[in-house]
Amino acid sequence: MNNVLTNDSVINDALATRDKLS
Repeated sequence: MNNVLTNDSVINDALATRDKLS
């Protein structure tokens, strides 16, 4: 469960960064 939450957090952060760069 914790691993999923961490992975989701990483993906969310990556998407936010990508949106900022775009």
